[in-house]
Amino acid sequence: MVALGTAPPSSRWRRPFDEGDQETLVRIVKEAQARKFAGTCGDFGEFLRKSGHANGTRTDPRRYSWKVLKSFLETLVEEKAVVCINRHQNYADIRGKFTTESSEDPTRRSYPPGVVWELVRRTEAHPCFQNKYKFPAYAKGWKRDWKNPEKLPKRPKLVAMDCEMCETEKSNKALLSVSLVDERGTLLYHTLVKPKAKIIDYRSELTGVTEEEMKDVKVSRAEASRHVRSFLKEGAVLVGHSLNHDLQALRIDYRPVIDTSLIFQYEGLSMALPSLEVLSSRLLHRQLRTDKKHNSTDDAKATIELVLLELERDGQATLPLKAPEIKVEKEELKKLLVHSLPTGFDLQLLHHLFRSNPGPAPMRFEKCRQNSAFAIFKSAEDANLAFKNLLGMLGSDYCGRPQKQNVVVQGANNGGRWGKLEVAVRKMAAHNGMMYGQDIKNAKRKRKSSNRFNGSLDSSPQS
Repeated sequence: MVALGTAPPSSRWRRPFDEGDQETLVRIVKEAQARKFAGTCGDFGEFLRKSGHANGTRTDPRRYSWKVLKSFLETLVEEKAVVCINRHQNYADIRGKFTTESSEDPTRRSYPPGVVWELVRRTEAHPCFQNKYKFPAYAKGWKRDWKNPEKLPKRPKLVAMDCEMCETEKSNKALLSVSLVDERGTLLYHTLVKPKAKIIDYRSELTGVTEEEMKDVKVSRAEASRHVRSFLKEGAVLVGHSLNHDLQALRIDYRPVIDTSLIFQYEGLSMALPSLEVLSSRLLHRQLRTDKKHNSTDDAKATIELVLLELERDGQATLPLKAPEIKVEKEELKKLLVHSLPTGFDLQLLHHLFRSNPGPAPMRFEKCRQNSAFAIFKSAEDANLAFKNLLGMLGSDYCGRPQKQNVVVQGANNGGRWGKLEVAVRKMAAHNGMMYGQDIKNAKRKRKSSNRFNGSLDSSPQS
């Protein structure tokens, strides 16, 4: 009962509900259950029993009509419940407008039809694409949704997405926030997300999200994923920067996509992926993250602007950009990165790698990731000499830093556990101690086997 003279909660809603709001009402009641909202008749289960609507012990809102769900919401008088209802109504209205808008709407930015699909093709043609977008789509919790391009318009709608991640006890890339914008830069959806596992690092210096802000957040990854997919269900091209990480965090395998980290390149570095900050500065002439903190909404807007800029070039790709001149710190030059190590390796294994090497021996080793470790030398000169004397196929990594592959670790078969063990070793910098260098020419990579394993091929000192 509402006290005499007190306005009913529904008077504070954005608008009344009707039968077309069934899906939205279900979402609101599910959040009310998760956040333990209780009204004048108790929580949803108690409301069903007291109102005579109970269907056994079932409290799944999907089993009840829109009128029953609406009646329950009318009992929620607390301000936080009204805010929740209005937020869902707002996103439902935005989603409805977005999904019903014609792809030929004259207010959309003008660009030639078919060019969007050229950017999709360029994304998928990048040599990194298949590896980055290979998801366990049929695993538990994942949703796979590949749209058929032939059934979508020549000028499909564009939706840009960006997510922020935190570290939990179970993952170092757990979803923390997600934002969606359309091609006008209008915010379609934004929410903070509460991971299932305990958060051990909010990465506030990067994400800008604090523990205090997360105190009342109840939105789960699954719920955020449903909201994102609701904007894509009618068919749209999803845009993002290193979008594979965002899809991985949401557990969505979606196509078609345009990834701005794959459609732009650095000059002479076919595998290097430009950062969003560099692309925004060079092409949009705007600085992102001036306080070094990420903002998922601003990042999503930047990616859609980059795509629109490329679309307006009528299919002519932006010329490769000059790589940033980033100097590697002197202490880093004393290291070599050993990677492609077997899972569960022991640091003792690395002693075998350098024991047969006539060059200087490392002072110590440090694990840095699951399958890699640093070999740390007394000086950068020692690191250079050790790298030069290693027997392996000389090449470069995606940043153009010298790297040797197929380096055999002598005497490290660990009782037959790994058999013949080959690893990769790379320097921490390219020529002149810079972060970015140049791809080593294919001609060098394809020399005869005897020359491939000649340490004298190394001509790119890192200091």
